[in-house]
Amino acid sequence: MNVTTSSAGVAVQPHGPLDEDGCAALRQVISTALSTGLRSIVLDLSEVSHIETEAVQLLRGVQHYLQRHGGALVVVRPSADAARGLRSNDLADLLVLGDTLAPVRPLRAVRAG
Repeated sequence: MNVTTSSAGVAVQPHGPLDEDGCAALRQVISTALSTGLRSIVLDLSEVSHIETEAVQLLRGVQHYLQRHGGALVVVRPSADAARGLRSNDLADLLVLGDTLAPVRPLRAVRAG
């Protein structure tokens, strides 16, 4: 999982399935970001092969949390399977067309998990 942070927020790019293990890793990255006060999360799902129910529930919870706290969760460049999983679970409003990673690219990139 690639994680890039900046003062603007965090960009996360998981790889492979967002199954139980992938979801646990994603939950850890998001929890860390939120605990440091970041309120903007960009999730690049271009390398995600499929999304399981646990990940959908996580994204829905993060979306609601960030909305209540003045933040935002957006999904960019989803794979076809990831987009289908989000749409079929009423999370299509998270999808953003184009490359919105620019605001969070600059500072520090780390490889997690």
